[in-house]
Amino acid sequence: MSAWLAAAAFIISAAHGGSSRDSGPHDNELLLDLTTPYVQQVEARLTWGCGGGSLLGTSEGIVLPPPLPLGLRVDSLTGEPYRLGEDITSQLVLRNTRREPFKIPWSVDAGLIFSKDCKWLPGPGVVGLHGSITLVFEDESGKKDFIASHGLFGISSDPSTFRELAPGESMEIKTAGKLELYNIAMGRKSAGLSPSLPIPVTVTASFTLDDGPAFGRYRPVVSANSLRLIVLGE
Repeated sequence: MSAWLAAAAFIISAAHGGSSRDSGPHDNELLLDLTTPYVQQVEARLTWGCGGGSLLGTSEGIVLPPPLPLGLRVDSLTGEPYRLGEDITSQLVLRNTRREPFKIPWSVDAGLIFSKDCKWLPGPGVVGLHGSITLVFEDESGKKDFIASHGLFGISSDPSTFRELAPGESMEIKTAGKLELYNIAMGRKSAGLSPSLPIPVTVTASFTLDDGPAFGRYRPVVSANSLRLIVLGE
């Protein structure tokens, strides 16, 4: 019997309100800018969330979900020197690695596909997309914090809420968030390491996507590269 492998559970925060068109790119059709005032306003109104996870069971045990046909790279981080509590902005590149077009959600409005009681809204023949993009900060003990996280949503009946990447085509994603290291600080203390700043960390990015009401149908895409940096005190 093969070894048992557990799939990750994903929680995607959700919010209603605003036009989905306002959350997308303007002058560059393949730049998803999640640092705009509209995105910040919607995310500041988050009052509810839908989430969960899934495991794929077979006669051989539990296996990981299939991977997404995407490649991810951390292009750059801005905000140096990196200080706790200050804003950090990332530039990420997402690439379609398969031989067919692939849809990427382009809205931050969860009300496109979820009701406030987390009921799935898309009807028969309509595809709903929900995913997330986040930076993952990890110290040498393996403790992680998730920074600049954004939920993404789209629906096939509204072309303004998604973009279709051609085979081999890439898009840019710009994210922003506060640099906080709660989990890392607590983990370092319990591991006997100094929780005091400065703290060296490795930064990667993670992208999740599902095309139905279930969560965790596909494995997250983790960036092929990582960046090393030092987080300083405020």
